[in-house]
Amino acid sequence: MRPAPQCAGPFFMYNRPMIIGITGTNGAGKGQARKDGGNAVIESVRSIGEAEYLKSHEALLWAVDAVMPVRYERVLGRMSETDRITYDQFVADEAAEIANTDTAKPNLRAVIGFSDTVLTNNGTQDGLYAQVEAALAKAAA
Repeated sequence: MRPAPQCAGPFFMYNRPMIIGITGTNGAGKGQARKDGGNAVIESVRSIGEAEYLKSHEALLWAVDAVMPVRYERVLGRMSETDRITYDQFVADEAAEIANTDTAKPNLRAVIGFSDTVLTNNGTQDGLYAQVEAALAKAAA
């Protein structure tokens, strides 16, 4: 297996569902993509409005998610000051971002529904990289 794309590394330890937009030189982010000579990755797409905009510009949306207990363990593993919360508080914080009727505010479940690919990040880094490789191959086909 070839080395995983640079963009895959941060996803492994991400503590919330992450939706990324991947777009070519003809879509959203085209200025930077053209400057760099390729595609653009836009991380942390969290609202319906963002997802709709990216999809209207032919972006591929990939969701990276893990079950809540795994995400909580990763939060604890970071040991930052803001991550010192109880599981109940973590669940409450997550609930605030899962569903929202305001298209400008986070609604992760709806945005995941817009996704072309959903990667499950409950296991190892190698397992996630294998999913990324498979998704890249599918997107290139």
